[in-house]
Amino acid sequence: MQPLDLRVHPPRGPREMTGGLYMLGRTIDKLRADLPGGDMGEYHVFFGLSKHLGDALGIDLHELAAIVRDMRTEEEVVAWVREHSDPAKYGEINRGLEQRTQTQHIPPEHRERFESKYSADVRARHDNLFDLVEADDRRCYAL
Repeated sequence: MQPLDLRVHPPRGPREMTGGLYMLGRTIDKLRADLPGGDMGEYHVFFGLSKHLGDALGIDLHELAAIVRDMRTEEEVVAWVREHSDPAKYGEINRGLEQRTQTQHIPPEHRERFESKYSADVRARHDNLFDLVEADDRRCYAL
């Protein structure tokens, strides 16, 4: 797959469905930005919502990164994810992702990094992590 430059535009939103999953498209975008020639900008992929998605699917994100690097199309990546996870659990995984909040789901060891990534005003207005991520993307890219 081709690398992305996330300094130019954000990854897809967390609620955009890819292969029946929230966060998969966003995670793929961030993994593409981590390829040679790409740029992650201020984003991260190996913890947070992307890591939670990988854990829920039973897929190591480093392995998924290699798949993104080696596959030609997103359809091939989605097919690989479906082969290496249980699609019957996707509804449950999506509900779990959509319900995550900063007050309940940011562990103390990640709090400092989380607070340095998201401004205090955005954190104060959005406890739900999907809402917070979307608001931060709008703020950073004037969307």
